[in-house]
Amino acid sequence: MAKHTTTISLRYQIAQKVRSWRLKRKYTLKDLVGKANINYHTLLRYEQGTCGIPIERLKVIANALSIPIRNLFPRRKVLKESSCFDEARSQEMYNFIEKIEGRKAIYMLTKSVRAEEESNIKAARIRIAKNLVKAGFATDIIYRATGLLTEEYADRESIGCTSQNGGQEIKKWRIIRGYTQEELAKKLDVGPSQIHHYEQGSITLLSERLWEIARELSVNAEDLIKEYKENDCEGENELLGLAREYRKIDNQESRDELNIWVEFLLQRKQIYGEKIDKVERMKVANNLLQLGFSTDVISKIVTTSFT
Repeated sequence: MAKHTTTISLRYQIAQKVRSWRLKRKYTLKDLVGKANINYHTLLRYEQGTCGIPIERLKVIANALSIPIRNLFPRRKVLKESSCFDEARSQEMYNFIEKIEGRKAIYMLTKSVRAEEESNIKAARIRIAKNLVKAGFATDIIYRATGLLTEEYADRESIGCTSQNGGQEIKKWRIIRGYTQEELAKKLDVGPSQIHHYEQGSITLLSERLWEIARELSVNAEDLIKEYKENDCEGENELLGLAREYRKIDNQESRDELNIWVEFLLQRKQIYGEKIDKVERMKVANNLLQLGFSTDVISKIVTTSFT
């Protein structure tokens, strides 16, 4: 009963965030219906929290609101930046590499986190570029402001590693965390086959359920969603390699130290993810200013992209 109540609460929190961002954008329900191409009464039920929002629909809504999808999920607590990035603390963490058997695993995870940060930077610029297109800016101005070619931000069908990328991300992080499907299902209080269906993409995954899965796997909900897919699977293969390296470690102390390192990197990733949008907004705004656009124009365009 308590688990059910928590799920309903999560559903309502997500619903309130959708409504809050719609109002912040000064959109009516009909405006958002047109932008997201979702039935009016369905969208109304989403905002009221009377039914869950499928994760694919939440992606569409986030895109219509010109915001990262993470803005529609309840926030998870993170370490204070000072505790994460203190020089002594960082050196202590790096010293683990010399002590434990999972050096290769740490290297692969570190490389993956850095690659994802680069991907998030591009994703932020793509959102700005799309808003510049809507505002009628010429392609050469967009290129000079964002550094993106037209084909990099034009709407087109993305091709990922598989046809069920969300499910593959759940599977990947489940393996990294060392859970079987049955163990994760028990933590979520769902049937043993439910996780299998989520990973196969054979049933609808609601946003609140994704958030619960992310919580159990100690990652952020957006880590289980590939909003910007790449044509190769190198990053995924490296992280799956991390899981294999982890299973080779027999010493419990070494496993514990590796887990500390993993949590450190994930905290760093979350903090950086929250900062990337702001940093890119400032860079593009500065570029537009140098191109001779007024601060009023710049403020309107860039604020629409991220506020």
